[in-house]
Amino acid sequence: MVKSDAGLLKNAFEEAHRLESSARTLFRTTTTHEIEFEGRKLAPNIKVQLFPGCANRDQRKWDRPDAFDLHRKQSALPLGFGSGIHRCIGQMIARFEADALLNALVKRIRSLSLREQPTIRLNNCLRTYDKVPLDVELA
Repeated sequence: MVKSDAGLLKNAFEEAHRLESSARTLFRTTTTHEIEFEGRKLAPNIKVQLFPGCANRDQRKWDRPDAFDLHRKQSALPLGFGSGIHRCIGQMIARFEADALLNALVKRIRSLSLREQPTIRLNNCLRTYDKVPLDVELA
């Protein structure tokens, strides 16, 4: 689809990042006073664990959250790059690099397909791969 419509490249990156968030877990410390969040009281100065990959599949924010949809309207940004004051400072560079890479691939490659299942590298905080075996057909 992106070969016939390069306008979908940015959405392809955002959708892939939403569906397979690179940040699996993040930790934050609550404020210096008790707060209420989603109906629960949180004590001051405690560690809380966040799961951006789960939030990126929240049915309250995403229609058909488990589907990869290049035409999805990005009503909310995926949380793999954090949010608010904790937003990743390098996210714009990552998006720029992804845009450059995907544009180059679309021009030079007719098709990509998995030769075998990717090997995930075990890491408590990040989703990353040891290998992604691909078959590449040049344009």
